Amino acid sequence: MQELERKEHNLDHQAPLSQEDFNLLSSATYGIVHHAGQPKSRAESHFMISTLGIVVMKLAMEINCRRVVGNWRIRNNLSGGTYGIGSLKSSIGNTEDDDFHTWIETETHCIDLMSPMYPDVFAGTEHSSKVPSAMVQIPKEMDAKTIKQFEQGAVLFTEPDPSLTKSLIAQFAENDELDDLAQALLHWWPKLKQDSGSQLRFVHKDGRGLLIKPADYEASQSWVNETVTA
Repeated sequence: MQELERKEHNLDHQAPLSQEDFNLLSSATYGIVHHAGQPKSRAESHFMISTLGIVVMKLAMEINCRRVVGNWRIRNNLSGGTYGIGSLKSSIGNTEDDDFHTWIETETHCIDLMSPMYPDVFAGTEHSSKVPSAMVQIPKEMDAKTIKQFEQGAVLFTEPDPSLTKSLIAQFAENDELDDLAQALLHWWPKLKQDSGSQLRFVHKDGRGLLIKPADYEASQSWVNETVTA
């Protein structure tokens, strides 16, 4: 019985995405959004990337997940720096178009598909030289419940905004362009699994033919040490 309990405990804490799948999904969503999605701001880009991410995770990978919008603060144990996206007091890296961040939550983890791009997102900040290009897939138990817990050393502090989340989902619900991108990504996904260098031919709504390739961003490590799926 104790052995069974240990196995169940390990499964509960196993990360939903392997590093390979995380990198494929991150680079594919970023590539398609910035070649064809034309986001108006970084915040909108985050929302579109997470939206496309959950389409693949739910429909192609059968992972139960949801988008969450709000404030995001994360600790870099390598440099001791903290990084914030959203309306956070004293946050680092805030710009006018960083009014909110969007991430993905599964039953057990907080996932940020934008994390391999952190070195660019936080370029020029106090600790930018040591920002890793890493996979952010963090167990929810590491998400601080209060800012005090975060200041005392927790890895992550999220402040979800349910009202903003609901509003943005409704805003994009009837967005035909985003639907087209989602269908294109689902079509592209099996090919990416076979060949990570696979490209996607996409016809934009204005009639332009686009050849979309995965972005040149890759997480070389995990933000936190944890067992990941094979």
